[in-house]
Amino acid sequence: MLTLKELSNQTGLTENVIRKHVRLLHSFLQPYIKRGQSNKLLFNPNCIVIFDEIKQLKTKGKSAKEITSLIKDVYSSPKEISYEKIPSNQAVQTGEQLLQIKELYHMLLAEKDRLIREMDKRDLRIVRLEIEKVKLQESIKLLPEGKKPASLRREWNQARIRAKAAANTLQNFKRSSWFRYFKRKKLLAKLEELI
Repeated sequence: MLTLKELSNQTGLTENVIRKHVRLLHSFLQPYIKRGQSNKLLFNPNCIVIFDEIKQLKTKGKSAKEITSLIKDVYSSPKEISYEKIPSNQAVQTGEQLLQIKELYHMLLAEKDRLIREMDKRDLRIVRLEIEKVKLQESIKLLPEGKKPASLRREWNQARIRAKAAANTLQNFKRSSWFRYFKRKKLLAKLEELI
């Protein structure tokens, strides 16, 4: 974070001009500004670009109100940007150049949409990896100390095979005619205890 004096040295604007534009653009600059000890203003280094733009507009003779409106227009959300807002000056004279600008604008919008989709996919993958991480951490907690994972895996597989065999035996037993004859709860309870 930069102090007011450091920001003034880096941008070439006086501290009073910076304070004035902080008041005028308060809601816009709020994410870049924090208060430190003794209520000092602290600036995020990313806001240097904005204050450089303010300095350039000031050297062109723009008033504070004009600078405020221009800064808000330039740094507004991308949804508000449109090729219709491009000023008609000497550089954009022919219809062919305007057509190229429109094509470029549509290409940029398509690229923005593609990047947003990629970010959504990455976010989803991050969430999935976080869930897997939590599952792995929980399974690590279940490992008894002093045993290797390979031996535990072998024991778990053997226990699963024994349980499967016992379940098959119980199913076969339930299908037999002898079992139908001796339907008793105690016998079932004893069989299920064996499993």
